[in-house]
Amino acid sequence: MTQSQLKAAAIAAADVPGLRADTVHDSTGLMTQRLTASSGGPLCTEFLNASNAYADSYHPSAEVTRAFTANTTDGTMGIRVSLVGHASSADAQQVINETRSSAKGCPHLTDGTQRMNLAPLPLPVMGDDSTVTRVGLISGRRSDCVTIGLVGVGTVSLTITVTAYDGYHPNMLQEVAKASVSKLQKAER
Repeated sequence: MTQSQLKAAAIAAADVPGLRADTVHDSTGLMTQRLTASSGGPLCTEFLNASNAYADSYHPSAEVTRAFTANTTDGTMGIRVSLVGHASSADAQQVINETRSSAKGCPHLTDGTQRMNLAPLPLPVMGDDSTVTRVGLISGRRSDCVTIGLVGVGTVSLTITVTAYDGYHPNMLQEVAKASVSKLQKAER
């Protein structure tokens, strides 16, 4: 899919109850570098690259990210939805497979000044295939609870990231994934 097709297939705040657009953090564009974990080994480096599917290793053709916020019991959560078009459905599936396998083999990693503690979550399959990882993110004195879901739909991989300081929110990830998959499937027809 082209960048304009991905833009048309991206969800809007109105597609999921409680979401508010955060257009300051919207983006487009591909990353041409490979990420490297500063600790944790090769599987952790693989996790960083696979969970950022617009990295050059996965043959991306276009990328669109939409950002949102929503209220939690104790504050606000941030939600990012990245749609990445790949050269083939096999490339999109490779993103899901490598995120799933590397999250299982990398319980802790450091990426620059951030420490991440990873734990795969057993959630129902979304789209053609999916994987969800809970990430405890520590950066300086700040710690966040992050839930990252990667969902494959044809030649597109969706990366849905839900970040909050008051807990993990896999239900919000599932709601956003359901709306995103539905809209993407309609756009691919």
